Amino acid sequence: MQTYSAWFAVVIPQPSNEIESSNIAGRKSWHYVLNGTRSTRPQSKTVVDKPLETTLVDVIGFLDQHRVRYALIGGLAASLQGEPRVTADVDLVIGAGVEDALGLLNELKESPLEPLFSGVDEVVRKAFILPLRHRLTGVKIDLSLGLSGFERQLIDRATAVELVGRDINLASAEDLLVMKLLAGRPRDQQDAQGIAIVQGEQLDWTYCRTIALELGQAVDQDIASHIEKLREEHGPNA
Repeated sequence: MQTYSAWFAVVIPQPSNEIESSNIAGRKSWHYVLNGTRSTRPQSKTVVDKPLETTLVDVIGFLDQHRVRYALIGGLAASLQGEPRVTADVDLVIGAGVEDALGLLNELKESPLEPLFSGVDEVVRKAFILPLRHRLTGVKIDLSLGLSGFERQLIDRATAVELVGRDINLASAEDLLVMKLLAGRPRDQQDAQGIAIVQGEQLDWTYCRTIALELGQAVDQDIASHIEKLREEHGPNA
């Protein structure tokens, strides 16, 4: 059942064994490297290894074809907005509800994409994620359903950057920072640190703190103190 603590709350999914088992052990990690000098702006000239590039282009094309709004998140977005790192899959949040996502499943037959495993419709209903795989590259794609106010705002605030020869809607550094701190895994914390280091004074720290307080109250999690610590270390007058 969907759980909302407030308009801004994150939807809390039910646990899903399918999600946990969807990681393919030993799958090759494809590197993606930023080209040129470090900048506090997202890099428009980015080199992505071929399997990841093909997957990203095809999934964005599929979403555009079906007029589904989206924002790039995950490791790829964190590398664009922060410190570069290895990533093996494509993560996006999409402006779609459960029924819309189930409808997308019916459109996959003529596309380069396929469900990651059988019974994926149950994962959509319970975990609010549509897990896919590219038929040729084997790269995994997670489409998170943007059901919460925060996720919908994240999509609204996304900006187009040139990547793999086309415009890609990229989550803002501020929203990505908050999302990473909310997730809270070691890799997410490192991504958040990398975003703060690279973006530094250009981040809208007031916005980050406001959103962190809203989300923290909704999910009973202290995100704002982590924002404040990063601001002290990397923000204005650090």
